Amino acid sequence: MQILQQHQHEDAWSYCFIGIWPVYTLGYLITDITAIQLVRNDLQRRSTLAGTAQITRFRYDLEELWASRNKD
Repeated sequence: MQILQQHQHEDAWSYCFIGIWPVYTLGYLITDITAIQLVRNDLQRRSTLAGTAQITRFRYDLEELWASRNKD
């Protein structure tokens, strides 16, 4: 989480494709709303800058997961 916080405003970080997998995995592991928002913002920024379909799919998957946890 600290790494995401440190790089949250860096375009180079957001363009780096290899960073998407750790962020996506982290999204499955977190439950804290602040952490979820940080991951959500990171994926949104990546999506805006890179605009790949894979990032959009990852965002969709995580949003569904987070929403399902809130239903319980």
